[in-house]
Amino acid sequence: MTTAAGELDVTVYWRPGCGFCHVLRHELDRAGVERAEVNIWEDPAAAALVRSVARGNETVPTVVVGNHAMVNPSAREVLAAVGVPDADGSAPKRAPVTLGRLTRAGWSLAAAAGWLVLALTHPTTTYHLAPLLTAVAWPLAAARNRDRPLRGGAALHAAIGSALLAIGVLGILALAGALDGPALIGSTAAEESLIMIAAGTLIGLGLLRHDRE
Repeated sequence: MTTAAGELDVTVYWRPGCGFCHVLRHELDRAGVERAEVNIWEDPAAAALVRSVARGNETVPTVVVGNHAMVNPSAREVLAAVGVPDADGSAPKRAPVTLGRLTRAGWSLAAAAGWLVLALTHPTTTYHLAPLLTAVAWPLAAARNRDRPLRGGAALHAAIGSALLAIGVLGILALAGALDGPALIGSTAAEESLIMIAAGTLIGLGLLRHDRE
């Protein structure tokens, strides 16, 4: 339930179309947490407050409990700050977060699948940018998602995971003898692919680091 902002210690800043806002508000409803809810698209002052605590980004949901601001928190984190248990006594489930991460990883999976199919069917052609795209697609998708930016180990996992995926595809192509095309960098197509994977990984790490600043 919600009442006026001045009567509450908990304020949820949200915007229409934000799936994570919907999930958080639903979990807080289940736990019976009274709060104010402010649509940042209708309140410039609220949007400015969110930017002030979210490194200049309008990342929602942002929750303020007393004087403590939490950017994109889980329901568990909000409930812990408020001091109330979940509605059924257990931690809220975060399936939408997992789905979001799988969706981001899907870009690298799609690039890897395309590279694999093309190289296996045309072994004497070198797809010079395919290794780089495979290595950078997941971090790029994560960096562009302002509603749920990756932090810490999750960001590193995205960069390393996409690099390992690209290396796995490269290994399959090497075993299949599908790397017979010319190289623009290095002496062989395999060596060029490794260089491009390394470049894509560095670019991805740079994008994720910039997203956290």
